[in-house]
Amino acid sequence: MSTGLTGKRTDNVIQDVHDEAARALRTVTTISGVDIDVTAVTDSIKIGDGEGKFASITTVSGKDALDVNVADITVSHTDDSIRLGDGTDLVTTSEVSSKIGLDVNVINGIDANITQAPSGNTAAVFDTKAGLAIGASATVVSYTAPVSPVAYVQKIYLSATQIGTYTMKLNGNTLYRIRMSPTQFTYNLDLASGSAFGIRLMSGDIFTIEVENNGTGIGTFDATLQLMEAL
Repeated sequence: MSTGLTGKRTDNVIQDVHDEAARALRTVTTISGVDIDVTAVTDSIKIGDGEGKFASITTVSGKDALDVNVADITVSHTDDSIRLGDGTDLVTTSEVSSKIGLDVNVINGIDANITQAPSGNTAAVFDTKAGLAIGASATVVSYTAPVSPVAYVQKIYLSATQIGTYTMKLNGNTLYRIRMSPTQFTYNLDLASGSAFGIRLMSGDIFTIEVENNGTGIGTFDATLQLMEAL
């Protein structure tokens, strides 16, 4: 830097290096090739807002993490979307009949015996045998299954004025035998359950309810056969 003065006299040198505006000696700083090496092991940099407030750190399970204050998190099914995954792959979805469902893979398979429960109309067949003599037997109800619809015997209702023995038969083969007692003159037999829908009758099957008067006098014996006619 020069003021145009020549020579090496002391007063010329002073004039060359004097800054009259700053009333000080002129200084020149030259920086060439600054190397800044920051490592996570030996260096530390704090994060702040420039006004003396700095982010804090909390150690959890041996790991340091920035403390974060969340004012509000509102997730809406109309504006937001959150996908499920295992950290590597995401769960996929498919649309069926305008509805979105998760895709499910059955890894080990399902071993199940699933039977569709029948549905249909309820039908009742009632009959009575009045004036049945002591020791006499009679058929109270007889039902022959039609070709269609398929019929299921679901419930049987029995009642009597004398002690008697009721026998339920399918095509002549005895299925159930119910004995009345001096303290019981009615009985209900329920053949339908969650896994059994009743006794299925094939076309032409004959289901009968027979009774024998075991009482001490002439009696009246009633029976109702409740069926479901599957659609």
